[in-house]
Amino acid sequence: MVEKPEYPIVSAGLDWVTTFNQEKFNTVMSTDYMWTVQEELKKRGHAITRSTRMGYVGCQSEGFFMGDNENRTLAILTSDLAREFGVGLIKVSQKISRIDLQVTVDTCAERPCLSLDAYHFAIQGEHRRGRPREYKLTRTHPAGDTLNVNKRTSDSYGRLYDWGAAHKQEEKHRYWRYEVETKRNYSARIASTLRSSVCAETLSRGLVFDWFRERLFTPAFSPRGSLRSLNLPLVAVKPGLIAWLDSSVSVSVRRAINIYGLPNVLDALKLSPLVDIKPERREENG
Repeated sequence: MVEKPEYPIVSAGLDWVTTFNQEKFNTVMSTDYMWTVQEELKKRGHAITRSTRMGYVGCQSEGFFMGDNENRTLAILTSDLAREFGVGLIKVSQKISRIDLQVTVDTCAERPCLSLDAYHFAIQGEHRRGRPREYKLTRTHPAGDTLNVNKRTSDSYGRLYDWGAAHKQEEKHRYWRYEVETKRNYSARIASTLRSSVCAETLSRGLVFDWFRERLFTPAFSPRGSLRSLNLPLVAVKPGLIAWLDSSVSVSVRRAINIYGLPNVLDALKLSPLVDIKPERREENG
């Protein structure tokens, strides 16, 4: 058996996050968080416009949407914004309806057509036995080639496509993206894992690798390989997290305390066992 090549990873992480909120605490927290993202986009020079999606009225920018419908809110982050702010949105949201994970590799000078190779492998029946899968290969110019795995309506749906051609960057067949779109229970399990402080980049590498390996064949990258462009030391990540807690979460928590009271907020944050609330002391004259 010919050993499959492993290509360097140039990008990995969240590529799409959609959340809905109805509980008052989560609507306050998620709205405040998205306002923080919106302010950051304005600082970067992004245009913000009014928009409506699925009956939710709000505002949008490239890769960003936030809106409300009566007492419910909808928030969407995609592409680079999902990778940068998606985990924070998941942590303050009630219902996660969609999460996309991706791993992008650089084939350098080899430039193979990975989607076509994978499709031939699938239809020849050499992949792992199990439930029948649906494979669809789309070949277009200049957008490039795409292999779709499973139905779009499934809880999980995969794509392997020529990312460079699709985004009109660099040479054809150089950059390839493995992408898994998850919904319903599948996305809920991923959200639960991310809320437990698991690194989104590490989770993406492992989950995307396993997903394609189980349904098709072993992807052309290592799930344990270090990220060439996202391999930040832990000391560089911690200050950013603390800054976000200070600038965004603390504001939302103070607002929630004013509305619901400190004990209820601590219960919602699962912090009650860690905090001893002492009754307020009152000084008496005389």
